[in-house]
Amino acid sequence: MAILLKSLIPNIEQWRIQVWGTDINAEALQVASKGHYGDWSFRSYVPLTHYRDFTQVDHEYVVKPNLQRLTHFAPLNLLAVNSPLPEGLEDVDLILCRNVFIHFDRQAIAQTLELFSQVIRPDGYLLTGHAELHKQNLLHFQPQLCRESRIYRPQTAAQSHHRPAPKSLPALESKRKTIVKLRLSDPIFSATEPHYNAIHPQQQVNTLIRHRRDTQAIVLLEEQLHQSPQSFQLHYSLACLHANLKQYSPALHHCREALALGQTNFFPYYLMASIAEARDRLGEAKLILRRILHFDAKAALAYHDLARIYYTEGQDDFSRDLDYQAHKLLQDLDAELVLDPYRQLTVQKLRLEMERHLMLTS
Repeated sequence: MAILLKSLIPNIEQWRIQVWGTDINAEALQVASKGHYGDWSFRSYVPLTHYRDFTQVDHEYVVKPNLQRLTHFAPLNLLAVNSPLPEGLEDVDLILCRNVFIHFDRQAIAQTLELFSQVIRPDGYLLTGHAELHKQNLLHFQPQLCRESRIYRPQTAAQSHHRPAPKSLPALESKRKTIVKLRLSDPIFSATEPHYNAIHPQQQVNTLIRHRRDTQAIVLLEEQLHQSPQSFQLHYSLACLHANLKQYSPALHHCREALALGQTNFFPYYLMASIAEARDRLGEAKLILRRILHFDAKAALAYHDLARIYYTEGQDDFSRDLDYQAHKLLQDLDAELVLDPYRQLTVQKLRLEMERHLMLTS
């Protein structure tokens, strides 16, 4: 986390930042606080960053002092009633608590959420693991959708929208489908498909999106749309960008415009269902997904998305039946086939998501 913050904030030494790591295991804390890592820890790490953020000592890599100064480690038992918090652990902007609640019962989860509500800032964020707060009574937090994740914010922040939800977060698992950041640099359509319509200048649009300048990208795409009003891709891309900005009315408008072009493509329907879920209109989302199945009884993703909604509603048996149908249909599809470019969801990614969900619910 400290490395990530350093890469995002050029003048980080002028900021007052503390990154806390807590655990009930004192031995684990002692190992973590040393900041020593072996080669195995860097198996998926960019090699050049070894020298930027670590000092090599024999066969190990040690976190450099400027990063160690940002980090603090302390013992914390979340279930210890009235146990004092580590000194300085207060007014927290972001709490990352993954794969913890799966070991707690409902009462323990409620107790921990009460603790979090006391230390988190009114405009802070709470991130948990896959479905860990499913069916939990959230008194202090309000769920919001973000990139491949469900995040939670204090009730006051969620109601006032004091700080908008970040447009992208690290990829986290999520039980319910989520609205994600569209990357127009990724292939949405192949040039062999009949609805393909190349965007120019594509590179400029991609650059704006990579730098999270969605509004400027929208302006460019609108200019192109004025020249090519019958472009399915332009309407669909604009719908995705407006949805990223939570501008749901124009997003739905462009979805409908794309569908009106008569293309046999369900991408706008999936986006409309995602928007309905973001608005907590689950009934509307189910109707949209059923509409997809009316036109294509083999739409595996529609079965899966319906299954997730029914699962959140407590209809586990029906959810399993739908997921079973989705699983069967996926077996006949190419692993690299894009099912929903808005969620950057391929057949392979959906298979992995379903396998993880099965492991957690079995």
